[in-house]
Amino acid sequence: MDATGIKGLHTEHLGQRFLWFERLGSTNDYLKEHGETLPDGTVVAAAEQVAGKGRRGNQWTVPRGESVSMSALFHNLGEQMLPLLPLVCGLAAAKGLSELTGQKARIKWPNDVVMNQKKLVGILCESVLGTGNSLAVCGIGINVLQKQAYFDEAGLPYATSLYLQTQVLYSLDEAAAAVLNQLEPLMELLRQKGFSALRKEYEQFSATLGRPVRILQDGEQKEGVALGIGEDGSLLCNIGGALVPVRSGEASVRGLYGYL
Repeated sequence: MDATGIKGLHTEHLGQRFLWFERLGSTNDYLKEHGETLPDGTVVAAAEQVAGKGRRGNQWTVPRGESVSMSALFHNLGEQMLPLLPLVCGLAAAKGLSELTGQKARIKWPNDVVMNQKKLVGILCESVLGTGNSLAVCGIGINVLQKQAYFDEAGLPYATSLYLQTQVLYSLDEAAAAVLNQLEPLMELLRQKGFSALRKEYEQFSATLGRPVRILQDGEQKEGVALGIGEDGSLLCNIGGALVPVRSGEASVRGLYGYL
């Protein structure tokens, strides 16, 4: 993975315009700042990302050469599609990495990708309203080569890497291509048919459905069971006998007894 592009990429559009940086503050921020002048489907990646961020503003930094830090740009998706991007990216990552490794990756709603109950992929989608053009930026971070000592020293007990899960030294190109090759057709389905065309497959990869969950919203904590995914990407939970939709960005969902 370098300035020449992503080896193994078989897309027609996504990632064919590729920008590589040895060092960058944030791939998401770069696309938010320059996206209006870049074509739809542009992918930006960095060998070292020094000001990356995760959901809820958490800082996210990665060791050089051991993980994928990339962001993809989408133009004019429409307001209804924007909340669904994290789920579609999560599904692409789970499908692609399952196919690459032969091990089942799953999705902790809405978009954390896990193997054996540990986080493998983090995703952050953001939108920007430009001059007559809305931009969506999807940041995807894949832990590829980190050893256990890295996660121990970083205080990340629920994180893992492809190497730790498989004992195989996959390249960053293989991991990035596996996800992007899945993301392009999923995005096309989303554009043409909506999330209803993807919902069943998303549920099949879910690590959250059927599990007891703890929901933190507006300082209030509730407990329930995750039952399904709504048409709008919400998590449908049985809380006190009522079916309650929980929307990404409005609440934090954890397993009753830990990360999952």
